Amino acid sequence: MKFILALLIVLSVQYSFSQNNTGQEKVYFAQAMFNLETEAEMLMIQQKIRQNPFIQMVRLDYSTNKVFIVTNKLESFTEANLRALFLEYSDRIGCVQIGVFGVDDMLAYPI
Repeated sequence: MKFILALLIVLSVQYSFSQNNTGQEKVYFAQAMFNLETEAEMLMIQQKIRQNPFIQMVRLDYSTNKVFIVTNKLESFTEANLRALFLEYSDRIGCVQIGVFGVDDMLAYPI
């Protein structure tokens, strides 16, 4: 009986702890349009973003000028965070949409 009671206490504490951590960190997505002069600039930026430990996936498409990024679990991800990834090219980012991956809708950009 004591074993069952102890087991219930451990499980309830673990459940309580997991409930407190739920929702604090989320996976975010960001999509935007960019304007870079050359494909070489795009490839250089894409490589630098891929090296960032907070980024899970990055896609930059030179032919459509679109950016798509998925983060690892973070407490927040803002437009300022996105622009910081683009270093000195941050002023060339526009039409930014950021949301929680798997929760928020991704808007379709015109082709």
